[in-house]
Amino acid sequence: MVRYGSLDSPEDSAPPEIPWQRPRQWLPLPDLDPDDEIFVGLAAIFPGAPTTLALGASGNFHVDWGDGSQQDVFSPSPLIERWAWSTYRSQQASELELPLFSTDLPWINRLPETIRARYGPQSITLPSSAYQLEVRADNRVVVLLDPPLWSDGIGSIFEVLWRYPTTLLVPTIVRHRYDHDNPLLAGTETSRGYRQAIVTVTPQPGQRLTALRLQDGYGDDETVSSWLDIAIASPILSELWIGKR
Repeated sequence: MVRYGSLDSPEDSAPPEIPWQRPRQWLPLPDLDPDDEIFVGLAAIFPGAPTTLALGASGNFHVDWGDGSQQDVFSPSPLIERWAWSTYRSQQASELELPLFSTDLPWINRLPETIRARYGPQSITLPSSAYQLEVRADNRVVVLLDPPLWSDGIGSIFEVLWRYPTTLLVPTIVRHRYDHDNPLLAGTETSRGYRQAIVTVTPQPGQRLTALRLQDGYGDDETVSSWLDIAIASPILSELWIGKR
C-alpha cells in the first residue's frame, strides 16, 4: 500500500497491468547462442498486395528470406580514419582508466592521439612524453601520467582525442518481395489474415556482424515495416536501425 499523507495513492485503485504475452499464433524463433552472429526476424506477409522487406548488414552476408528464396550479398568495406573526442573525469592525478580492455581487438589501434587536461580555469595539452599506456593484470588499459597532475583530490577532467584507422562496413540494403499466396508460406496464417516468414541473416565466412538495418529506406512507399518479432546474437554489434529514417 502506497500512501501520501492521509490520502490513498492513485495507484491503489488503478487496475493491475497485464504483462504482454507473445501471440501463440506467431511462429517460434530459435534459441540463439550469445556468442553466435545471427539475426532472425519474424515478418508478416499481408494479402492483397505484395509485401516488400528491406534489410542490410555489414560485410558480406547471407539472407534466407523464409519463403524459399536465399541471397548472398557483398558489401563494400572502405577504409576510413576516424577522429573522436572522449571526456573522462578522474579523481587520481597520476592515472586515467580507459574504457578499453587488452582483449578488445585491435586495441593497439586505439591509442590516444592527444590528451588534454582541464582543471578549473587551467587547461593543458599533454605531450606524448607525459603519459604511457599500461595493461593491468585484469586486462584494463590505463594511462599513466608522468609527472602527475594536480593532486589536491578534487580531480581533473581529461579529454582524449582518439585517432585510429578502422574498416567501416557500410550495410548494403537489399529488398525482397513476398507473395502472400506462396505455397511455401501455407500453414503460417494467423486469425488476422497475414502469413509469416522467418528471415535469417548470417555473415559469410571471414565476415563479422557489426551492423544491422531493418526496413531502411528513404521515401520507399513499397517497403513496409512488418517485423513481428526479432532475435539478435552478436557480441560485436555496434549499430542497429529499425524502421525508416
